[in-house]
Amino acid sequence: MNYDLALALSEIGLDPDRPDKYADHNRINDILYRLVSVQQDLLSQRYAPGLSRIGDQLGELDDSIVGLNLQTAREMAWQVAVLRSDVRWMLVEKYTRWILSRTATGGAYLLLRPKASPETMAVLRDIETNEFDLSSFAETFHNYTERPP
Repeated sequence: MNYDLALALSEIGLDPDRPDKYADHNRINDILYRLVSVQQDLLSQRYAPGLSRIGDQLGELDDSIVGLNLQTAREMAWQVAVLRSDVRWMLVEKYTRWILSRTATGGAYLLLRPKASPETMAVLRDIETNEFDLSSFAETFHNYTERPP
């Protein structure tokens, strides 16, 4: 997302009234944050019904983490747009396109290639498909952690 946003911001221009445009940019962060929970619910219903149970257990924590990551990505997009707007030089344009591309594809790579054991991946798939008994797991974990060493 920050790849396209940074390029769009630098193409339409940040000036005049850069501070006002930056304030608008940040107000959109608040709107997007309010949509995080709705988006997670829709994705869970559509692709991984078991994830909603985890979200329920985490409360606002997962929304906060996603919101912070979203805000960080949008801030990076703004900073790249500032650099591209202030320094109109071919090398800067190439560098910023490269860094945005690496950031976007690096995140996708981490999502597509998790470094978890096959057993862990099997449990996660069970959770996603709602075939995992989260209550029994939580009870077992709770009982295990209460045992004296």
